[in-house]
Amino acid sequence: MGLWGGLIILGNAPINIDGGEASVEGIPFAEPRGIFGGIDENDNSGILKYISIRHGGTNIGEGNEINGLTLGGVGNKTTIDYVEIISNNDDGVEIFGGTVNLKHMVVSGCDDDAFDYDLGWTGNGQFWLAVQSKYLGDNLIEAGGGISPIDGVPYSLPNIFNSTFVGSGELENGKCVVFEKNAGGVIANSVFLNKTKGIFLEVTDKQHDSYNQWKNGNIAVKNNLFYQVANSTAGSIFELSGFYTDDLKNEWTNNFNISKNEIQDPEIDLSSNNFVPANKITGDLMEYQSPWFQIVDFKGAFGESNWIEGWTLLSEN
Repeated sequence: MGLWGGLIILGNAPINIDGGEASVEGIPFAEPRGIFGGIDENDNSGILKYISIRHGGTNIGEGNEINGLTLGGVGNKTTIDYVEIISNNDDGVEIFGGTVNLKHMVVSGCDDDAFDYDLGWTGNGQFWLAVQSKYLGDNLIEAGGGISPIDGVPYSLPNIFNSTFVGSGELENGKCVVFEKNAGGVIANSVFLNKTKGIFLEVTDKQHDSYNQWKNGNIAVKNNLFYQVANSTAGSIFELSGFYTDDLKNEWTNNFNISKNEIQDPEIDLSSNNFVPANKITGDLMEYQSPWFQIVDFKGAFGESNWIEGWTLLSEN
């Protein structure tokens, strides 16, 4: 870890910072090439495909590490497909706003969050695999919204489908998903394994906090499968953070079953690093939100084929 920096891609798509532009973390503020953000949702930063980003995340200052893959204000005409980030000293992937879509992503053995988004990201994700190592890693997904201002728009409202998220099973080692700072998003048809804390919504005194994003239809955690997550109960998997009443907690907990989530063994042999389930995980599936998605009939990142083989370090070790 931390042997070099990381890969940073910056574009001209919208972010929810006052003024519409920001300076990316990990690059000196005076460097003009570190500025990102704009008004072009269809901005094109090129093609990133079949890339393995290994052992990055060097610390250039207190609390200022570089993510494995940083995407700042990247637009939806950019192609990001079949990308691995392994053993990074900070987040695996961090998405600062923009409209970029990501498919076939692998994040393994990183020191902080596997995936982290904020600043109004409104893109899509499909076929993501995150695998945390023992004693490493924080949240599998850290979903944030605005920073300056906290209630900046657009809100972070991505759609994430067909992913497999594997925690380390260690106590005090982050959560499956944290929605905070007015963030929303859809997480559906996915699998969560081996994590001591589940899906958390932040409750504050603000009218657009993540709890209200859920109440307003901007958060959906639907048709997912959970196994060895928290205490393997709906109440321990669907949690709240911040200041809330029992009534609010009960309402969110009840949504676990209403949204057709399940607690079930996915039959994945983690000991052999084979993330393809013994039997394809079928059942109720949420409809896809965009024609960008590949329509499949299973939950998780894998149906029958093991698409990480032949190009990832994770599949070799």
